[in-house]
Amino acid sequence: MSSPLAARKHAAAFSLGIEGMTCASCVTRVEKAISAMPGVASSSVNLATQRAEVVFSGAPDITAVVSAIGKAGYGTTIETARFDIDKMSCASCVNHVEKAFKSVAGVIEANVNLAAKTGAVRFVSGATSPEALAKAVTVAGYPTHDIKPDASADSKPDKRQAEAKSLFRTLVLALILTAPVFALEMGGHIFLPAIGSSCRRWGCSRAGSSNSH
Repeated sequence: MSSPLAARKHAAAFSLGIEGMTCASCVTRVEKAISAMPGVASSSVNLATQRAEVVFSGAPDITAVVSAIGKAGYGTTIETARFDIDKMSCASCVNHVEKAFKSVAGVIEANVNLAAKTGAVRFVSGATSPEALAKAVTVAGYPTHDIKPDASADSKPDKRQAEAKSLFRTLVLALILTAPVFALEMGGHIFLPAIGSSCRRWGCSRAGSSNSH
């Protein structure tokens, strides 16, 4: 039988933002709703900070707690984070990345865009963080970093734009290298007939001059 100390050592604690509480009665209802969920060891709700401190005795089920709070008539603060994700190449990669996001306690929804190589995750405020989410996907084999909400479009690294610039430079270099060959090839078709025509006209003129004498 495990000791209380061991149980506390393996317990998972979360600080969740609660919306809609206005009085002590609200606090009581939220605490009751949370405590009734399986796996919850304890809960403490603070009206002033609008937060609930929840401790789980086993694997945390944040989604179930959020649902219980909603049924009690209150909301849970939800945040959204966006990520840049590398090394995705197919639909299977998308599934693996979404699964990695959803494996983190507190994630409500995860959507990944293969074409843009980005992901958007909705999670319970206080249950996890963008850094923890990025780490989970990186560990799964897809290097990921969160897109800061205060970063301007000009300051964010745009890999697709960099790739486009690289392709443009390659194209310009190819044109520069092939221009002499093109000029020589086309010159034979343009200038030689013109020179031949001039020679014929010059020859005819000389012939006419000779005959006049």
